[in-house]
Amino acid sequence: MASFQVPFPENAAPNVQQLLSPEDSLARVLPSQPQGPRGSRRKSQKPIDYLPGFPNIPLNRTKISEFIQKELGTPILDELYPRLWFVARKSSSNIDPLHRQATKGRKIFITEDSQLHLTWQDDRIYIKPVPLWLLNYQVWLRYLSPIAPEQTCVDPNEKDQVSFLTIWEPHERATALGFLRSHAHLIEHYSDFVIAHQHRLLPPGVDWITWSRFIAHFRDAGDDDVSHRYHYGQLRLSRLHWAVRLFRPRAAHTWWFYHLPYWSTTPYLQSILAPLLVAFATFSLVLSAMQVAVGIPADGLKFSRLTEIGLENMRRAFWVFSIMVLIILGVVWILLGAIPLTVLMWQLLWGFNHRHKAINQTRA
Repeated sequence: MASFQVPFPENAAPNVQQLLSPEDSLARVLPSQPQGPRGSRRKSQKPIDYLPGFPNIPLNRTKISEFIQKELGTPILDELYPRLWFVARKSSSNIDPLHRQATKGRKIFITEDSQLHLTWQDDRIYIKPVPLWLLNYQVWLRYLSPIAPEQTCVDPNEKDQVSFLTIWEPHERATALGFLRSHAHLIEHYSDFVIAHQHRLLPPGVDWITWSRFIAHFRDAGDDDVSHRYHYGQLRLSRLHWAVRLFRPRAAHTWWFYHLPYWSTTPYLQSILAPLLVAFATFSLVLSAMQVAVGIPADGLKFSRLTEIGLENMRRAFWVFSIMVLIILGVVWILLGAIPLTVLMWQLLWGFNHRHKAINQTRA
């Protein structure tokens, strides 16, 4: 295979472990390779027969393909992609670096679920760490590069997979490119690099210079090179919940949540307790105001009557106050419904306008 199929040069790979050659069923040791620019980064003398960082994943193309799809795949977001503009801004650069996440008061939560990667809610953001195998040049060369039929290498243990190898799809490559591009936005500065190591977002032993040389090759990747999910940046989890409820993707485990936030009914009850209390207090106040308004006799509201002036003035003031309370509460409830509806309509209009622009740019 040509080296241009790998997005970074071999001497920029942070992980330098050698993989067992697929043609060698006897697990022979490969000849020693020249060292990279840094003498301390020595390559292993003996090739490994597993995916770097995952000793239980053998170098079997079918199993590795399934593993990559499981580790990096985002089936729900891929299914929601045609309608994702309803709930998110289509901008792949809409990713705050780690130092800015801290400035915004967000705590970093590690997740191994790729569908939670770069989703946030309230004061937390979920980030999937960079796996060691994505930093290996030979993994990219063998399993994440386009393969032409005449260049296919058949593993002796996979002779029945020839037809699969000749129609190798680049979806895993696009997903891996998008995933690393997202980390290029997350870790831009040395302060971001320090935060990443503090939260175990990078494998141990990767220094700042090595990371900078490696990730620079992914920072300028275009949307045409990455999977659809990474056409978007950070995604608000609460909006994804509504996207799942509205569009019912088949890949979702439930039609109520994009991801189950709690595993007990108690947090759900606590979350709706405040709105219920507000609604209860509102209706109590409305009913009390209506009771005051109804309790005043109609003949006592004549402004021309001058008898019992003090009592009539008090009744009139109470009646006016109760009517004002009803009007104010009505306006508040109208605003509570009108403001979110206005924001939703504005977002839909913005999405339609940008959707037409994207279609025109694609046709051009």
